[in-house]
Parts: sequence; C-alpha cells; structure tokens
Amino acid sequence: MGILISLFTGCQSDEPSKELTIDNLLYSAWNGQNVETMEDGTVEKISFIILFTTAKEGEVTFLSSTGVPLQNFPIYYNIEGGIFHLKGAFKGDYRVLKHTDKVIEMEAYLPNHNLMTLTRKE
Repeated sequence: MGILISLFTGCQSDEPSKELTIDNLLYSAWNGQNVETMEDGTVEKISFIILFTTAKEGEVTFLSSTGVPLQNFPIYYNIEGGIFHLKGAFKGDYRVLKHTDKVIEMEAYLPNHNLMTLTRKE
C-alpha cells in the first residue's frame, strides 16, 4: 500500500492546480506576443506589453520589431472558467492552454488561429 501511495504522490502534473483568475493578473505587467496564422499559411506576429491595472481593464502598448513602444490602447478583460475574454486592443475569447506564475499561453480562432503568450515582467 505504501508503494501505491508514493506512486500517486510522486507524480506531479504540469497542469496548474487552479484556474487562472483575475487575482493572478491584477496590478501586473507582462511581455506578450500574439501569433496569428492566416488561411493561406502566412504568419503575423505582434509584440506588446500588457498592464492589468484594475480587475476589469488595463493597457496594451504595441512594440515595433526592435521593441520600441508604438502606441497604447485600452484593454478590457474578464476570466470565466478557462476562457479569457478580451475587448479593446485585442478582441475575442481565448482558451487558456496553460499558466504558471510567470507564463500564460492561450489560443483563439478569430477566425484565424491566434496563439498568445504572456510572460510576467520582473
């Protein structure tokens, strides 16, 4: 019996133990990249910084290819279950694929496939 218990306790999943919540984001800044794959197979990448300043809104700063800030836009968000709802600078319902304290990966079909990765700024 002891071997069976240690087999189950020794195995850890890469999946988060809790769902992503607004508390994970509130008052934090993240580097982001959105990769959109078009119907013809071409790929468009957008780099940005996102700040979550309140429980419902924040700001996105789009960056040039060299990392220079270009323009700021508001973002409005909500998280329900495994869905990250975005309006403003990004619009759509993104399914959270995985998240840790430092990285969030999510995807949406808008109608093209979009893969968004957020990395917490230190």
